[in-house]
Amino acid sequence: MTDSSTKTAIAIHSIPDRPDAPSNGWFKFPNDIADQAHKLGPNAVIVYVVLLRHAGQRNGCWPSVKRLCQTTGLSRRTLQRAFRKLESLRLIKRSRREGMTNVYDLTIP
Repeated sequence: MTDSSTKTAIAIHSIPDRPDAPSNGWFKFPNDIADQAHKLGPNAVIVYVVLLRHAGQRNGCWPSVKRLCQTTGLSRRTLQRAFRKLESLRLIKRSRREGMTNVYDLTIP
């Protein structure tokens, strides 16, 4: 059992595709999110993981919906529901940009 005040993280392997992403191909996943995965549901967890992977060290990213659908295997509609779940729990903040991809700011507990 983990203490909810512990701010350590699980390392998850990724292939960095951004210059500011960790160069060794790994990123950290917050234990607080892992501990609440049953409350979030699998779709919201996978969306958070993919956004976190894209975010690198800045906690913000802007992958397209098409790319997120391809990466997660989720439909656009399911992706939208996952976004709403993550936003309602204040784990992400989505900023819409006219004619461009959305910006996703991640709250890292």
